[in-house]
Amino acid sequence: MIRNYIITTLRTFRRNPGYMFLNILGLSLGIGCSLVVYSIVSYELGFDKHHENYNQIYRVTRSFQEPNKLYHATNVPHPFGSALREESSSVDEVAMAHYQYGGVVASWDGDKQLKKLSEEENMAFVTPSFFKIFTFPSLSGDLARGVEETNSGVISDRWARKYFDVRGDDWGSVIGKVISINSRLKLTIKGVFQAPPATSDFPFHLLMHYHNIADLSDYYQEGKSWSSMSSATNCFVLVKDQTVKSSLLRTISEVWSQHHSEDEVSRTSFDLQPLSDIHFNADYGNYAGRAVDMDRLWALVAIAAFLIITACINFTNLATAQAVRRSKEIGIRKVMGSHKVQLVFQFYSEALLITLFAGFLALAVAEVFLIQLQDILGYHLSVDLGSHPNAILFLAGVVLLVSLMAGLYPSLVLSRMNPILAIKNNISGRHAGGLSVRRGLVVVQFVISQALIIGTLVVFLQIRYMENQPLGFTKEAIVTTYLSNPNPKDIEELRNKINSISGVADVTFGMGSPIDRNTASGDFSYPDGGVTESYSANYKVVDEYYVDFFNLELLAGRNIRPSDSLKRIVVNEQVLKFIGISSPQDAIGKSIKSGWGERKKLWVW
Repeated sequence: MIRNYIITTLRTFRRNPGYMFLNILGLSLGIGCSLVVYSIVSYELGFDKHHENYNQIYRVTRSFQEPNKLYHATNVPHPFGSALREESSSVDEVAMAHYQYGGVVASWDGDKQLKKLSEEENMAFVTPSFFKIFTFPSLSGDLARGVEETNSGVISDRWARKYFDVRGDDWGSVIGKVISINSRLKLTIKGVFQAPPATSDFPFHLLMHYHNIADLSDYYQEGKSWSSMSSATNCFVLVKDQTVKSSLLRTISEVWSQHHSEDEVSRTSFDLQPLSDIHFNADYGNYAGRAVDMDRLWALVAIAAFLIITACINFTNLATAQAVRRSKEIGIRKVMGSHKVQLVFQFYSEALLITLFAGFLALAVAEVFLIQLQDILGYHLSVDLGSHPNAILFLAGVVLLVSLMAGLYPSLVLSRMNPILAIKNNISGRHAGGLSVRRGLVVVQFVISQALIIGTLVVFLQIRYMENQPLGFTKEAIVTTYLSNPNPKDIEELRNKINSISGVADVTFGMGSPIDRNTASGDFSYPDGGVTESYSANYKVVDEYYVDFFNLELLAGRNIRPSDSLKRIVVNEQVLKFIGISSPQDAIGKSIKSGWGERKKLWVW
């Protein structure tokens, strides 16, 4: 019986190649897009789930109210972790992490330098308890002990191969060797860990003793300052008993109040951000530098669903339209004794076979789409059914669901035809069944298609607007790299060498571009003007060439000079709005009080 159904189905396809082609094309595109969306969504939802304590890890976050805005932040002072550990008995573990935004890394075997490369990320300073909270499988050595001592650290297997040419699994050969950063910090390797997966918001390949921050950052201040904070510094806690979270938050507030003014304490509130939220909350960000909005993922799911529904509607309309051409076949089958259930199964098997063909073609469609999307996504995905069994289940489920949605109604319509009218060839579109239903399906199909087209145009125009919107500084033809040594004499020598290269127009040194995330944060106020409220600001230390290099327009005053101290600064117009100065000219020479306890003279850009 089943063999007969298959033979009949194949003969129907051979007689109606156009019908088959349109259905397979539509369904393959719909299923292919659903596979693309499934790959993206499952990839994003899989972030950080490799940590054994996934549901018990939290990051300390704070919100603070400025006169004009509510700010969200994750940065905490360096001594915050140890103070919280001493004050709280309800927390299981407390760890501090400070992200190192790049540097020149060199590997050493004794006095022999092996390799020297510029790294832009993947390094952090952590406390030993970091390894009790997060899962970093050890391949050699005790990782927690590896960051206990000054000038020590642990390295990933990927960097072990990269910097020390480790062959096979001989990770022990790395132990005792040295890695240096920016020629200022030398670390003895005490352990090797398995590199974190791509789905990690902690993409660390070199983890170092926490207090070695002082060797690379002048803002560390021996780790004792409660006023100086960096966005790179986060505090993580392990809370196994979920009932103690409220008491832990009270302890955090008490620790904060011991080291900050009443005004600042009254404007600051704390929260515990679950690890499951870190990848999806752009307000706080993460060390991977990429947060995904859950609403966008749901939007992708909705688009995939709409595409599949449209393809199913297209299939249904074509199948019911075929009813007139197949009326005699149906009539003869009924006269020869075929039951309605048999006819339903026959026509549904046709739909299932078409959907299976479309499913196989959808694999190729999805692979092509994912290759084209990798530049936009920033990562590469592949429809690898062999290594992703869940993808097989998803594809099988989609094929069954689509065949049911697309094939059930046409099979019912075709099987209930009147055999006498069918043999007389007296079947019309009205007799074929559901003329009003078909018209309704066409309306729904066109509404969905137009909505997707309009949405695509809106997104395209919005992206083009953002790409063409001026940022207020030059961003073309600029190459940014990290300094190997910030010694002023070395900087000038490096500047001269770079300027001597043909094609180089200018060189500047500073903490990144005007919108680079590498900044120092702090508060400021304007007590001379009666503004005692504190505002938060990002500070950048730059040289005298910085303003001209980025073509920043000075509205008043002058540029920075080599003879200027840190007490002379250039501010933007937003600062003037906060402190109530309407004219840039009026701001020249005025003093603001920074969170570092210094008064600074102003110029405006």
